[in-house]
Amino acid sequence: MASLRHVLTPASVAVVGASRRPGSVGRAILRNITTGGFSGPVYAVNPGASELDGVRCVPSVAALPAPVDLAVVAAPAHAVLGIAEECGQRGVKRWP
Repeated sequence: MASLRHVLTPASVAVVGASRRPGSVGRAILRNITTGGFSGPVYAVNPGASELDGVRCVPSVAALPAPVDLAVVAAPAHAVLGIAEECGQRGVKRWP
């Protein structure tokens, strides 16, 4: 259980692929986190937006202002490997 703490009770979260399009998976995940009672820092990763639903966007995982405990990836399948590598380089905690 302790090894999953950062997944089950993260202190901070990044939503990679949070879209400007209302109703998209990434946008819904971002909204659910911000309106669902999560009190830690939330970051949206979208290179084409500066803000989504009141959350400041950064263009890439590398641009996150701090490492996060959990990165939720809502991106096309062809981009996931690169995003995972970027998360590892940025210090995002990994699943055991």
